[in-house]
Amino acid sequence: MIVDEGVDWPCEVLKNYSDENLGCGMRVSSGIDWVFDNVDEAIILEDDCLPHISFFDFTKELLIKYENNTRVMHIGGTSWNPSSLPKSDSYFFTAYPISWGWATWKRAWAHYDFNMKSWRNKMNQSELYSPFSTDIEKKRRKQIWNQTYDGQIDTWDYQWLYSIRSQNGICISPRKNLIKNIGLRSDGTHTLSADHPLGNLPVSSVDIPLTHPAKIIRNAKADEIYEAMASGFRITRLSRFKHKLKRLLRKLLN
Repeated sequence: MIVDEGVDWPCEVLKNYSDENLGCGMRVSSGIDWVFDNVDEAIILEDDCLPHISFFDFTKELLIKYENNTRVMHIGGTSWNPSSLPKSDSYFFTAYPISWGWATWKRAWAHYDFNMKSWRNKMNQSELYSPFSTDIEKKRRKQIWNQTYDGQIDTWDYQWLYSIRSQNGICISPRKNLIKNIGLRSDGTHTLSADHPLGNLPVSSVDIPLTHPAKIIRNAKADEIYEAMASGFRITRLSRFKHKLKRLLRKLLN
């Protein structure tokens, strides 16, 4: 274990082990619960995520900058390099909390609910799905959340996205990728394909101090790119046109 043998610098090491196998969902979430019983902010790495050293300076600076901004709930280290990102910015805002190397605050995690107790009351609220770019993606997310609520999926991160959407929260991802996920392979637990577009991405350094976006505005184009990768389908021009047309009609009717 790294915590037992690999830490050779002066620091305090706190350990928390489960006496039984709780599964991927409950154990990760209960472990993070324990973390925030002890600290107000944390950087979280799972065992298959290899960070660039600058990932820690990246998250540290943003944990300080957005400490009291309750809308910002998640700082991710994974990037899918959206071409629409202004070249001057070190990061962008997104609806999606990629959890392959990330950081957050106790005040944000306080909204997390592993059991999604509010789901039945909120499942049809349009605000939950407003950042998702197509009707297909909205239906997909609703189905995933419903399966998670029913216990058909053993995970914790779908609940985290739900918790963030329930608070109208927003997430951060870096311009340059800072995390390499080496766990995407045939013997993995959830993502079994080594061909996943976000798997084994090369990492690079981010310049510190960071250059911050002028406004906290979600990068819709970046989210469209992520949705296409995550769902395994391409968002066509026609589907985008239909989505924009429906949005325009709703505005006119209201």
